[in-house]
Amino acid sequence: MDIVFCFNQGALGGLGATLTSMIKNCSDSSKLKIWFLINGLKVSDIENIKQLLQEEGFKGEFNFVSCDPKKKYGSFRSLHGDWMPYAILLIPEVVVSEFALYLDADLIIEIDILELKKIDLNNYSIGAANGAVIGGSLERKFFNNQGISDETAYFNSGVVLINISRWQKSGFEDYCLNINTNVSDKFLAADQTILNLFFRGDFKKLPEEYNNPYYPKSDSKKIQRAGIVHFLGSPKPWDLFGNLNKKRYDLWSGYNSQLWKNRYGGINWDKIVRAYKIKKPILKILLRR
Repeated sequence: MDIVFCFNQGALGGLGATLTSMIKNCSDSSKLKIWFLINGLKVSDIENIKQLLQEEGFKGEFNFVSCDPKKKYGSFRSLHGDWMPYAILLIPEVVVSEFALYLDADLIIEIDILELKKIDLNNYSIGAANGAVIGGSLERKFFNNQGISDETAYFNSGVVLINISRWQKSGFEDYCLNINTNVSDKFLAADQTILNLFFRGDFKKLPEEYNNPYYPKSDSKKIQRAGIVHFLGSPKPWDLFGNLNKKRYDLWSGYNSQLWKNRYGGINWDKIVRAYKIKKPILKILLRR
């Protein structure tokens, strides 16, 4: 089973627990092949990932592939100055396989990931957990202006099954290259927006437990365990002030290995800058407390 992660240094804080939880709960990691699509990582970061895989007893294959999605999708709106979210769009070009499972680096995976290999995509290019509609999305007005109704199914792109051969034949690449910049400037959720815009509800609906959203203000009692928990919103558990939601923090921390704590658990300038950027949600949590 081919698993794909796309990330730069900004995602390393969450990656460790995501990998650890996936490996610990996998019935046979020798059946996994992990593709790391990376940008701007240090040699030491790559060595840390290799060491984590070894310490967790990973028995499968893995590849590191450098990529720069800005070269191809630089005309698209960035996500806070970062074009790395669009790396998911490069998977059909990079991954040599019939199917692949894309995973964000801010997940806790408490299921056997091999269970997703059993899902038949049939005639769909992609599969994703469905628990929303366009009418409830951040870009509702934008989608409506593109002729997409409020009732159309909408998905979060943190967990996506990809039928690579069908994706390649879908015309998606040409669509992206020819899209008007006035349209791409409205991609508030980056890759998630363009994927929902192109597929327009035409995707395989996966069970909701394969992408459980867990926000800082979420009621932890409503979070379905034994699924895939997705840390949405800010601060993330690994951010400064990420421990303000103790249950959310404890869930992540339970899978954050000592290696990762030593390498990425300290306070550094990047974390301070990010804390400043997300100061509004941090202040909201402090005020609620």
